[in-house]
Amino acid sequence: MDVSALHVAASGLAANAAKAAVSAYNIVNANTDEFKKNRATIESNETGGPEARINKSNTPGPIVSNPEGLPEEEQYRELSNVDLAEEFVRMGAAENGYRANVSIVRVQDEMIGTILDIIV
Repeated sequence: MDVSALHVAASGLAANAAKAAVSAYNIVNANTDEFKKNRATIESNETGGPEARINKSNTPGPIVSNPEGLPEEEQYRELSNVDLAEEFVRMGAAENGYRANVSIVRVQDEMIGTILDIIV
């Protein structure tokens, strides 16, 4: 491994942190009417390292009716399109990706330490 491996691992840490943050944002807003969830995907950037790309999902949420007696334009409302179970699975996947990149950083640190022990 060289410095570029450390750079890729650091990029992976940032990308997985972004994925976890997007899931947390979706979970916090799950009960907000008409909220549209965001999606973070990890793609390769121009240098070959991982990068998080965030997109909004415009699929409609469930439509529910409000109590009787309201004006017609207020009788129905759209809920958020966030699926909490899906968000927790995505957050777990982001955690696993983060841990994998932490392992790369640890191995790089051990290798540099070993090389320094040999040289000194």
